[in-house]
Amino acid sequence: MPSPRPSRRRSQRRFGHQAAVRADAKRRRICSGLLKRVQQGERFVVTKHKRPVAELLPGRRPDTERVRAAIEGLKEFQRTHSLEGLSVRQMVEEGRRY
Repeated sequence: MPSPRPSRRRSQRRFGHQAAVRADAKRRRICSGLLKRVQQGERFVVTKHKRPVAELLPGRRPDTERVRAAIEGLKEFQRTHSLEGLSVRQMVEEGRRY
């Protein structure tokens, strides 16, 4: 004996679920494509009711050369300047007196 057909509600739920899954897949494809374009340097403004609410822009990579130069500059400053025997703690305490 064949099984009874599912009720209309059950089939609607099933198809509704499939539509939601397809919509989610479409959103993921769109988002993935947008992120690739952002990675290539494009910028996008996200709006809600025609008002900007967010901005998608490429992330900044750390400028390692500037960081290295800053560290070397601090090391050089440390070599050429001394605290003349004072500790940082003593200097802080001295500054608090005034």
